[in-house]
Amino acid sequence: MREINLLHPDLQTKCNRLIDLAKSKGHNIIITQTLRSKQEQDDMYAQGRTKPGKIVTEVKYPRSMHCWGLAFDIAVLLNGLVTWDTKFYDQIGPLAAAIGLEWGGSWKSFVDKPHYQLPGYDVDDLIKKYGAPEKFMKSWEGINVPGFEGPAKVIFKGKELSAGLLEGRTYVEIRALAEAMGLKISYDNATKTVTLS
Repeated sequence: MREINLLHPDLQTKCNRLIDLAKSKGHNIIITQTLRSKQEQDDMYAQGRTKPGKIVTEVKYPRSMHCWGLAFDIAVLLNGLVTWDTKFYDQIGPLAAAIGLEWGGSWKSFVDKPHYQLPGYDVDDLIKKYGAPEKFMKSWEGINVPGFEGPAKVIFKGKELSAGLLEGRTYVEIRALAEAMGLKISYDNATKTVTLS
């Protein structure tokens, strides 16, 4: 999922702040990942192991902070296109640290420059205390998450898609839906327009 409003309330604020701060420094960023379902996390873990592609995560569900709504990933846009040139991510990382985010680019092992998370949480402690991410997210109710009811399960042609409940409505990640339907997706950041074809 990419929706910022599915993140922990404190992280929502910091995520929006990072977007604005990066923009003020001449960097245009988009959020590429927020909350991850079990299916999504396990699919990502399989990549580079039992599925084609390179390894992009070291952990299965629920061991990623994404599964707990405590992390997000970004992509940098350059002339409207995503760039993975590390020099841009190296400039944004310190901005995130300045507003109290933990940056995956500063990790000693499995450096993850597009990754940011809320510091002060430990997966083992979360599992011990809450058991499952859904129970942790229920604890946010007093932290101002207007209308957020937690993740939802949406199945399309046998595949579970990333989804969440907000104000009684089910929201599905458009990229996951487009891919499941065999559609091409493009995004124009200038107009904030998603086109499916």
